[in-house]
Amino acid sequence: MILGEWQPKAECLGEDTDFFYIDERSPNQPAMQVCARCSVRTQCLITAIETNERWGIWGGMLSQERSRLRNAVIELPRNESREILAEVAKATPIHRWRT
Repeated sequence: MILGEWQPKAECLGEDTDFFYIDERSPNQPAMQVCARCSVRTQCLITAIETNERWGIWGGMLSQERSRLRNAVIELPRNESREILAEVAKATPIHRWRT
């Protein structure tokens, strides 16, 4: 999927964007719950990492989490890094976002 192609399917579509830009010292549990039930969470995460999005919750991850992932895959070929990021998104424990 190219940037934007997945966005109309995003669970957060229509939500106030401020909802996803929070003080990361206390993660916004309701925003994380939106990501947890989103069918395009993986594409969102990959887009945020590939575009080096530095702010907010994307793909159910905080900017610090995405930064660590980006640093881990930055030197890999794009298709290989996307595969790894997709596996990470699938393996990220959704239960950490539930209250």
